[in-house]
Amino acid sequence: MGLVGVRGITSALVLLLSAVAALAQPRQVEAPPKGPTTFAVSKARSAVKVDGVLDEAAWGSAAVVPVAYEWAPGDNIPAPVTTQCLVTFDTKNVYVAFRAADPRPAEIRAHLMDRDDVDTLIQDDHVGLMIDTFNDERRAFQFRVNPLGVQADAIFSEQDGVEDFSWDMIWSSAGRVTEDGYTEYPAAVADEHGQPTQPFGGNGIWVDYQRITRNYQLFGNFESYDKGFRSDTGFVPRVDYRNVSGQGQRRWWREAGAWFNTLDLGVRAWRSTTADQTMTDRTVAAFVNYTGPFQTQAQFNMPQDVVVYEGTRYKYYRPNFAFGIKPTGDTSLLVTGRCGGGVDFANARKATQALQFGPAVEYRPIPRVSLSLRYDMDQLSVEGGRLYRAHLAQVKGIYHLNVRTFVRAIIQYTDISRDPALYRFQVEPRTRRLFSQFLFSFKVNPQTVLFLGYSDNAANATHIDLQRQDRTFFIKLGYAWVL
Repeated sequence: MGLVGVRGITSALVLLLSAVAALAQPRQVEAPPKGPTTFAVSKARSAVKVDGVLDEAAWGSAAVVPVAYEWAPGDNIPAPVTTQCLVTFDTKNVYVAFRAADPRPAEIRAHLMDRDDVDTLIQDDHVGLMIDTFNDERRAFQFRVNPLGVQADAIFSEQDGVEDFSWDMIWSSAGRVTEDGYTEYPAAVADEHGQPTQPFGGNGIWVDYQRITRNYQLFGNFESYDKGFRSDTGFVPRVDYRNVSGQGQRRWWREAGAWFNTLDLGVRAWRSTTADQTMTDRTVAAFVNYTGPFQTQAQFNMPQDVVVYEGTRYKYYRPNFAFGIKPTGDTSLLVTGRCGGGVDFANARKATQALQFGPAVEYRPIPRVSLSLRYDMDQLSVEGGRLYRAHLAQVKGIYHLNVRTFVRAIIQYTDISRDPALYRFQVEPRTRRLFSQFLFSFKVNPQTVLFLGYSDNAANATHIDLQRQDRTFFIKLGYAWVL
């Protein structure tokens, strides 16, 4: 990946580099010497063009940083393929380029997709860079690029353990697949962000504990927010709220070729109350997590929930699972499900059974095209019979003209059947809805955008078939520039 330009950096720059391969290739490389390593970065000897071709004189004198370890699925083992990171700078930008070798370049996974489409990007081969501008090893700006130059950026917080991909920076990137692998680089320009000046209201407390070793992980957290608390620099979903949570798990590792890469067994629990210690919900759960060949991920959870709603305490088990696999570079499958008990919140009573099931498939016949199909079923039963059953089916097709431009079509059908005799208020025995949307998207950068689209809705009333209810034409323009 590589070329990141950040304006105004005159002090030390800490770079955390990682090459993420969707499919590891069997190739032995020599492990680098142990201990911290520093690299001297010199000013670029020539102008640099962001085009994915490293033919400028600047790259001949750039610092070369080897990406020598694989941390997933391997556990900090020598990388099976060679990846080099080249770093240089000028008066406006820091430039970072990657040479990612691959003995089988035809198997490189690279697709066009929308910017920050992280769930899809992480299934591609891609490279990443983090810039720790405060040099405190607690927070950093993250940049990722796949071999076709598709971007994703985020703010990473070591303290909170989260990646916030809602953050966007204006930067450039390019990449290309070669006979030996792929080369690419992004160029980013720093942005200034102001902070609100109004005073906070109320009090908030957040305490976190983490202990992570190779085989064991322990987590503990306490958070409390008064009724009058204001979160002016972030988002807090609830106030008048206290929560205590903890988790412990054991992890097993296996080398390449085994039937699993990692296997986790653990327990987690949390308890939430209002500020005056009135309990609102509590969960205790055992879980198993599995990762294996073909980018397989499986999770099974067995939680026991306690929920207090309108003064009544409900207690039930809620087993659930998720299974995902990518058998080829063009196809991915996902299945989720849940059963057990629940709460009929609309009628304030216990549910005898809750059932959810959701398969999904995505197929990418060529890098420019994405075709996906998803189905979700949600059913709730109470004493006396089945309260409702809902079906949701969605078909989505996307065609990418290039990294910046795509057209998308979505068709979504919803069908909900209910038993009016089991409701405590009037409902329709059956409602159906058909929604369609067509969108043209062009993005020069995250803030300079053009959206053109059309959508319509069709619904039914009692004893009447589907009829169009509305139609909408819309346009959105946004513009941003770097001063």
